[in-house]
Amino acid sequence: MSHYLEHLQFYNQPVRLSQEFKKAPITFLHRFFCDYHLADLRQLQKDILETCLTTDTPPFCYPEKRADLLLFLKNVELLFEAAFLLLKNSEAEQRK
Repeated sequence: MSHYLEHLQFYNQPVRLSQEFKKAPITFLHRFFCDYHLADLRQLQKDILETCLTTDTPPFCYPEKRADLLLFLKNVELLFEAAFLLLKNSEAEQRK
């Protein structure tokens, strides 16, 4: 079970996004897509899925690749939070 579910004070709320990015989540999206091109994202997803789902070997045999994957997944979590805020902000604007 996710440890986030054990903490009701931030359940279903962005917790890792910095205050700067909470105020302007689009700036995180800009940064994210400067760091990762769509082709890179597609390749990472393919590597993760194929390696983890089709082989019995460790996902990545080089520490650098594992570090890249861990950083990518942390950034994906931030991307989810920024997208969540953009959606909430958009819904609030539509209600005005």
